[in-house]
Amino acid sequence: MIFSSHQLELVERLCDRVTIVNRGRIVAAGRVDELRAERSRPRLRVDVEGAPNGWCDAVDGVRVVGGDEQGCSSS
Repeated sequence: MIFSSHQLELVERLCDRVTIVNRGRIVAAGRVDELRAERSRPRLRVDVEGAPNGWCDAVDGVRVVGGDEQGCSSS
């Protein structure tokens, strides 16, 4: 069943798992407690003009959680 709402309190009461969509793309999915724990950690997005795709995969201590041609989103 799909339930859509911008009222997060209501979603938390009714749903076991949630998916957050931004501009047609899934940006987060999972249990509410998991998503809260994940989002409470600092996140950093780094854009490097002219860098090759996947450049941040080689950076020590970085866990890549998303990215595109312009940058890598890491935590």
